[in-house]
Amino acid sequence: MIVYYIIEYPTLADRIGGGTALRDAVFGWFLIIMSLELARRTVGNVIPAIGVVLLIYAYFGPYFP
Repeated sequence: MIVYYIIEYPTLADRIGGGTALRDAVFGWFLIIMSLELARRTVGNVIPAIGVVLLIYAYFGPYFP
């Protein structure tokens, strides 16, 4: 996965502050889901549940008081 960033670094550096490409968003979601699954298999359901709650808070945080 680090190979993607090494190969795509010039393209990613040119787009700093700009829009997000669809493949970057898909790759990011894939990494998040894989990280949560690996954490679930390793330590159980607690850590991934905390991660999901934090992801929800990061997305809906501006709407919370």
